[in-house]
Amino acid sequence: MNIKVRNNRLLFIITDLGSFNNFISELCFYLIENFEYEIHVICSPSKVISIKNKFDFTNNLKFHFVNIPRGFSLLQQIKSSKELNKLINEINPDLIHAHFTTGIFTTILFKKLKYEIWGTFHGLGSVVTKGIRREIFKLVELLCFSRVNKIIVLNNLDFELLKHSYGNKAIKGKSLGLGCDLKKFNPVNFNSTGRVSLKAQLNIATQIVLTFTGRFVYFKGFDIVINTFLKLIDRHPQKFKLLLIGGTDPIHNTGLTVDQEIAVFNHPDIINIGFTDEVERYLSITDIFVFPSKKEGIPICVTEALAMGVPVITFDSRGCNELVIDKFNGSLINNNMDLDRSVESFLLEIENLSLEKKTLNTLRKNCFLEREKLSRQNFILEQSEWYLNYFNS
Repeated sequence: MNIKVRNNRLLFIITDLGSFNNFISELCFYLIENFEYEIHVICSPSKVISIKNKFDFTNNLKFHFVNIPRGFSLLQQIKSSKELNKLINEINPDLIHAHFTTGIFTTILFKKLKYEIWGTFHGLGSVVTKGIRREIFKLVELLCFSRVNKIIVLNNLDFELLKHSYGNKAIKGKSLGLGCDLKKFNPVNFNSTGRVSLKAQLNIATQIVLTFTGRFVYFKGFDIVINTFLKLIDRHPQKFKLLLIGGTDPIHNTGLTVDQEIAVFNHPDIINIGFTDEVERYLSITDIFVFPSKKEGIPICVTEALAMGVPVITFDSRGCNELVIDKFNGSLINNNMDLDRSVESFLLEIENLSLEKKTLNTLRKNCFLEREKLSRQNFILEQSEWYLNYFNS
């Protein structure tokens, strides 16, 4: 593109370095290369998603590290917000774009800032939580909405809930969330020899391979995945393998009992890959992707699975049902059930798809029909246009 504009200063605020690396690093480098923006990033130095950096961040980006709390401890939030606000004034940006509710909340908590602030909410918490947590999320989100100039959401449900109250201040892009790198997540990169070799390394013979990607936390449905698999393997010994790609999160529980957690890491048919920057390699040997999450914006892990031609079983829930079409590229499960009924529903669907090879192959083929919609480039180009229009207005 190489459109040269004046050297605008754009500040991104996001919870941690791992999230920056995984979600918006490509966007930042595209902006630097094509628009010569001066890009600053404020985040925590930790990596919740612990994979190696996609780029050399040392040359072109200006990082500022602040401990942005991922929970809502008010005292810690106030302390971090003051520190963050001081940094913002030193940077003096032309535009602030904060990501995730916690990143946005820390940015605006201490006071209403004089700068233009956009907030991207990767899934509204008040929509999917219950009880006291829902009330906390409501208060936090309402404060955020009042203090940002643009409320950006990723899925249709969140947008429908906001557009009547906030009008043009609420925005949903045309891209399917953040998308993924289609060059990387492409099954043609993996031949049969490589797949056979990888299976041998993992001690997988003729078993059907199920995969879950994400943090091992209850709101991602990790407990449903494990309970489903343990029942599945009891019914069908030695017929299935489960790949777990990701890891635990110190501030959220898994939803499992102690005995179940022990089983996860000791079961011969459960393979714990951990965090990896080679997710596509493991998806290349996956038959069915299982993702029982109800708390999503637009889930990148589902995007990646579909891009690799892997049918997805997920809940008929916000964000997930904008990627998965029931009986077309996967299966949607009723999301208004308790744990036991959810487990049974996922179990039956896995059994049905694994028995119906013709159906499974059709779902695989259908994954490729609208594959270009899953590209991260769509997100990058759309965001770039937003910034260009703002700076040129």
